Amino acid sequence: MCFEQVTDVVKLSIKQKVTTFYAVIMLLFLLIVMALFYFTLDLQIVHVSHFALESAVKNSFDEIEMPGDWIEISNAFDPYVNDVTLLVYGPEGTKILGHAPQGFPENMPLRSDLHQQYEQSDETWQIYDLYKEYSNENGIWVRGIYSLSNSLKALNRLLIIMLIALPALIIISLIAGYLVTTRAFAPVQQIQKTAELIIQKRDLSNRINLKGNTRDELFKLAKTYDQLLERIEASFENEKQFTSDVSHELRTPVSVIISQAEYGLSQQDPDVMRESLQSILKQSEQISSMISQLLELSRTSHSLSLLKKESFNLAELCHLVADELSEKAQERNIQIIRKIDSEITVFADQILLMRAIINLITNSITYGKDDGFVMIDLQRDNSNVILTISDDGAGIAPEHLDKIFNRFYQVDRSRTRSQSGSSGLGLAMVRQIVEAHEGAVTAQSTLGVGSTFTVTLPQESED
Repeated sequence: MCFEQVTDVVKLSIKQKVTTFYAVIMLLFLLIVMALFYFTLDLQIVHVSHFALESAVKNSFDEIEMPGDWIEISNAFDPYVNDVTLLVYGPEGTKILGHAPQGFPENMPLRSDLHQQYEQSDETWQIYDLYKEYSNENGIWVRGIYSLSNSLKALNRLLIIMLIALPALIIISLIAGYLVTTRAFAPVQQIQKTAELIIQKRDLSNRINLKGNTRDELFKLAKTYDQLLERIEASFENEKQFTSDVSHELRTPVSVIISQAEYGLSQQDPDVMRESLQSILKQSEQISSMISQLLELSRTSHSLSLLKKESFNLAELCHLVADELSEKAQERNIQIIRKIDSEITVFADQILLMRAIINLITNSITYGKDDGFVMIDLQRDNSNVILTISDDGAGIAPEHLDKIFNRFYQVDRSRTRSQSGSSGLGLAMVRQIVEAHEGAVTAQSTLGVGSTFTVTLPQESED
């Protein structure tokens, strides 16, 4: 049974748990406050009674004289002062003046300058006795009696009122706690509804869009959740677009392979069959090249999430890439011109930047003109590093400039494939790498004059 109760508590929602916790804390707080209030008031009543007793008893001696063996009590002597009953006793303890309250024992011993308490049935008294010795070595006792019954009854009535009001206070606390937690956890419900809506409609475009002036942890959580949804939606859209692009790019060579295979099988002439096989081989090589580029793009995308940054000389890297590609450029008698500052250091992923530079220079060599040039310009501009790759090739029309960094985009597909077997992934890879380093890449081109690609990288430090 106990285990089932614990399980039921565990099954409570966070809002219910917080409300329950709040109610328990408020109950304990109210009980502690009531207890402290009760005991403090009780002590205060006793303290007031002590003060009243001492004042009344000590002041009463002003009206009592003992010039000899007899006692003189002034007519101004009042046996009832501020709820204190005064009794006067002779040296032997014989009562001379005053009447004790009903129920108070007459034989209660006298004790000088000492507070006593006596309880009988529903009555409680505070007692204070004081003995004053006169010059003739005789003395007088004065006893003060203060009834606490009325005060204690009032205190008990107050306690009963507080106990009666306690459930109402708890209910009010529960309602207030519930309203506060409901308002505080409203963003959580909105997050839950958004998640359920996404699951039901399979639509990642839904957002929480939490409104309000608060900027608490739940608001930040909702904002982070929206950013996460944007990233996930963008990833799915990129995946869909990537799948569509790959399917589109593979459709043509696969169709050619199928048609050439069917045509070759229907022919008896060996020369015709050879031509079909050559066409099939060419298309297969294009598919193989595309697959290789896709694998490289995939590896690059994975590496972008695990950047291995280090400080290195970017100028030396540019010289290294230029040396490696010089043979490829010489095949078309293209001159690689270098305007590279000798000491430019960056904090970046060296392997990925090398891949980006190789792609840019290879692109300029591929689309440059024979007997032309490719210029590599590396300079420092304030806090940025500017890398510019220029060529004097055929150039790119303005309507294509904003698309050349898209995957699989090619200005002239037939010319591109005949020259390099490229599938339009190189520049897309460059943009990914540069943006992963918080940089930017742009292109400028004029038909018949050439193209210029500019990479801007922040000159970051390890700090």
